Amino acid sequence: AECPQSAAAWVVAQKAMGRPVVAVALGSVGLVEPGVLDALAFGLRDYAVLWIVSQERNVRAVSAPLELRSVLAHVRSVPRLPKDDLIRAYLRYCHEGGDTQSVLHDSSLCSKQYEVESSDGTMHAGGRSSTGAPEPSEVALASFVHVRTSSIGFDQLLQDIDVVVSHCSLASSQEAILALTSLVCLPLFADQRDTAVRVVDAGAGVVLDRSAVQARDIQKAVQVLRSSFEPVVLPRLLRLARLLTGAGGAEMGAAIIEEVANPSSTRLLLTKEMLWPGVRTKMLDLVVLGVAVVTLGCSIVLALVRVCTVCNSEPASPL
Repeated sequence: AECPQSAAAWVVAQKAMGRPVVAVALGSVGLVEPGVLDALAFGLRDYAVLWIVSQERNVRAVSAPLELRSVLAHVRSVPRLPKDDLIRAYLRYCHEGGDTQSVLHDSSLCSKQYEVESSDGTMHAGGRSSTGAPEPSEVALASFVHVRTSSIGFDQLLQDIDVVVSHCSLASSQEAILALTSLVCLPLFADQRDTAVRVVDAGAGVVLDRSAVQARDIQKAVQVLRSSFEPVVLPRLLRLARLLTGAGGAEMGAAIIEEVANPSSTRLLLTKEMLWPGVRTKMLDLVVLGVAVVTLGCSIVLALVRVCTVCNSEPASPL
């Protein structure tokens, strides 16, 4: 399957205007809550942003411009918001005919009141609110949302993307690497933190604390990755992509599963030592391991006995 034409055309159009494009993909579980939305919206205000949403939580497939300023303005006007993903709430209400059960149900959520674009593609007429929070008018207009279906590979959506902000699951990280796209990791739970550390260790991205991330953190991380991409990051991504490609892909994964289910079918999981005569039939490797453990234990006991013998044989010092 190919990247949907509307999303692909939007990315190409942004690149043609000289705008770097950043993708935001936080998986099917991660929530774009007010704090995270603020950090991303204002931290990425100098970039065109493609929001990639998983087709879950009853969100139907859609590919359309995102009225991010209207969403931010609505968030500012609601004292208490439910624990919900603001981007998905926007999609449910503005692109699916409304969601009457949501506190986000408000006509201003889909308003185009901020679609007055300046010559550089942004509008900075707004100042700061009384609380010191940035105003929606400080956010760049170039935002597009795409609901990813299972038939579209994540790597296919990242072909012309400069940087991806991701929760860094194992699958999304590997797909970004295959697309030669550097990562800003905002891990949430489970193996995502470990994967994020591995991404950083391999030189393919940076990791931020999602619970405390600020707009300046996002901005700095993207700037660092873009400025060091060709001399530093790209060679590492190429090396990692070669390793992932050489691992065999889905075919090798399926073959390994078959090997586990039926060990006598193939020899994919066999090391050279396991091919020695008698190792698999008589478990000689376990026998050798057992002998080694017993020998080590005996050596320790003999050493202790010798120490005790020496201590007992020493004459007592006179008083």
